[in-house]
Amino acid sequence: ALLVPFRQNAQSVTASSGSGGSISSPGKTYLRWKNDKTYTITPNTGYHVSKVTVDGKSVGTPTSYTFKGVTSNHTIKAEFAPNAYTIQFAGNGENVIGSTASMSMTYNEAKDLTANGFSRPGYTFTGWDTEVDGTGTDYANEQEVKNLTTANNGVVILYAQWQENPDVTINYKVSDPAHGSVTTGSESLAPVTGEAKGSTVK
Repeated sequence: ALLVPFRQNAQSVTASSGSGGSISSPGKTYLRWKNDKTYTITPNTGYHVSKVTVDGKSVGTPTSYTFKGVTSNHTIKAEFAPNAYTIQFAGNGENVIGSTASMSMTYNEAKDLTANGFSRPGYTFTGWDTEVDGTGTDYANEQEVKNLTTANNGVVILYAQWQENPDVTINYKVSDPAHGSVTTGSESLAPVTGEAKGSTVK
């Protein structure tokens, strides 16, 4: 009897990805009959998986996908999108009035910070900082910023920084110097935290 060897056809999976990330084993991979194949989908920093398509149909946004028992050719494509985040502004101090509108940001896109809308009697606004006490990263008013966080739907809070205004000088005098004088001619005090001692007429 003549024996004719039988050879099973190799099945293939073709993998591709858009910008903003990668997929393992890109290109065409040949598999044995009914073998499995797992793909790992990895977004770049600041990006997330926006869509995964298998054989032309969306399968959601997984970061891993397995073809099981492959008996025919398949395709898989991963797509990515930049993360969105929000910048919020805090007045950061007693007696602060006003408000500053928050900003919607997209990773890898630059915008100017919202102009400061806060004020604080006796103080001058000096800029923003990522920490309440000013020990973080500082930003100037309306500075162009980009990529303040890599987290998708993250929130960045910028805290207003304040410098107390220079001391105020108070001068004391009598209306009729010929008939009296003051014990203290003048004094300086901080406009907010200072307390005037005053003067008396003698």
